Amino acid sequence: MRRIITLALASAIAIPLAGFATSAQAAPRADRIFLHVDTRTIIDVGATGSSLGDLTITHGTLANTLEGDKIGSWTARLVVVVPGATKERRDTLLHFILPGGVLMTRGIYESPSGKLPSEPHRIAIIGGTGDYFGARGQVVLTPLGDGNLRLDMEYVPTSSDNAFGTDRLRRVVSDIITDNVAGTASMTVTAQTLRGFLRVEGERFPFVCAQTSGDPEGIGVPIIDSWICQYSLRGGSILTTSQTSTPAGTRERSGFTQAIIGGTGEWAGSVGQTSIPAADWTTNGTLSVCVAFVGGTYITTRQGPSDRLRTGRWVADLGSGGLGQIVVSSATINFGESPSMGYTVASGPSGDRRITDFVFRISGLPGLQGALYGTALFTTANGQAPNAPYLILVNGGTGPWRGASGILRVVPTSAEGATINVNMLVMALK
Repeated sequence: MRRIITLALASAIAIPLAGFATSAQAAPRADRIFLHVDTRTIIDVGATGSSLGDLTITHGTLANTLEGDKIGSWTARLVVVVPGATKERRDTLLHFILPGGVLMTRGIYESPSGKLPSEPHRIAIIGGTGDYFGARGQVVLTPLGDGNLRLDMEYVPTSSDNAFGTDRLRRVVSDIITDNVAGTASMTVTAQTLRGFLRVEGERFPFVCAQTSGDPEGIGVPIIDSWICQYSLRGGSILTTSQTSTPAGTRERSGFTQAIIGGTGEWAGSVGQTSIPAADWTTNGTLSVCVAFVGGTYITTRQGPSDRLRTGRWVADLGSGGLGQIVVSSATINFGESPSMGYTVASGPSGDRRITDFVFRISGLPGLQGALYGTALFTTANGQAPNAPYLILVNGGTGPWRGASGILRVVPTSAEGATINVNMLVMALK
């Protein structure tokens, strides 16, 4: 029985605030493209059939019309977080590689078990490069049959000198009432789904969270637990990511903060953070949501390189030929410690196309303690560390980094090291 394992050591990135600029907000825009599924592989990591942790890897092409010529490609990584005999919910991360740049979206939605979506879904935009740098908003993914889908994008872009921002805040304080905790365990691996509802002003709204963790043997302690949560609220939903650090064999009870990385409906384009106080929140607790919306002013900072030295790397194969391989690594950057972790998506026998989640925990800068969350898509030699430059799209943060977006450029210098350049980082003015 195969299980997904996520574990990491801590490493760090120091990003001083230097040389900032402000400008007005860009106008919203909408685009439409068509997707075709070329390959779709399901890796069954648990019991036969739909089960927690099942992994689907999908690749395909993009076109301006249903029968048009190829203009780009797309890659998706889907992980089952709520299994079911007929329907399942999946944590879905998609990269759309377009002529003008890369658009990245993420969300949790329900589809027929083991099959393509059967109805339209709203998914949050969490970042991009090029024409889509700093983009915030949502996409609507509509199935058309025969392996085709339509993608309608609604987002606020940024110009070369402009980064969108915030001008109004919403604050929601709600009770968390859990009604289902599903877990699986296989030797050193655990995976868990938390479901329930939020009680807001007498109304009930559902939520779902997915978590994976692993035994740190061979890498060290502490265990790093990574979460993705989608909270339904009146008018739409918000998507959050978070990470907790606990000594092996214990449960986090000090509470933690989640970065809001997007939303749908009335919450499309949301940035900000949520917080859960010190408690065992897998039973009951209180969730505070502070959300900032597009429409105000941000500061933009550019910074020179920082050296990174890899301190650990661990690999697990879930499927054949490297497809679905998971790589967990950590590195020390400047001073302090920050974990980086991710899934590897192999595109063929000679090369891997990897979708990788990063977490940079910043602890050594007075007044700037917090975390940055980012995602990258890059290609490497099969099973090897990257040997060519790639971009990390920052799509959220906590503390003073909440609402951060931007691009970090990583240039490998050796098998054990790399240089990170902060090309642009966008942060909300308080």
